Amino acid sequence: MAITKEQWSAIEQEMKGSMGRVVLKLEGRQLSLEKRLITENQLAILVYIDGTINPGWGWEGSDHFEPFVKRVWRQSTRSVYKPSEQARIIKNLGKRLVKKTFPDMDKKLHFWMPYFKTSASMRRVLQKNKEIELVSIGYVAETA
Repeated sequence: MAITKEQWSAIEQEMKGSMGRVVLKLEGRQLSLEKRLITENQLAILVYIDGTINPGWGWEGSDHFEPFVKRVWRQSTRSVYKPSEQARIIKNLGKRLVKKTFPDMDKKLHFWMPYFKTSASMRRVLQKNKEIELVSIGYVAETA
């Protein structure tokens, strides 16, 4: 059963604080959304798939690539060469030589990151999955 508008609001509210945890289910896999530190003084919503995050899952060229992450992680893009590097290389070599020497100058890398910076961006990505189910909101004591 799809998540209702009220449930999405409750999920966003849980994730807006400094701590939060939501458990979802998609295609038989458990997604744990947890508010955690990703760098010093920077919080983000991490998406664990079956209790695990493997950064290799997000790289299409990797042997560890997991197609499922395209549905639940945030897509990110980076240029092979920074604009300042491109300008410096073009200035030193000229446009014609750069095209011959660096054919991938304008190439961009696409990969998926296991975190979201805001609850709204998380909702936009996860809401596209119509068969996603809500399991729990908040930290629930797990008993054996």
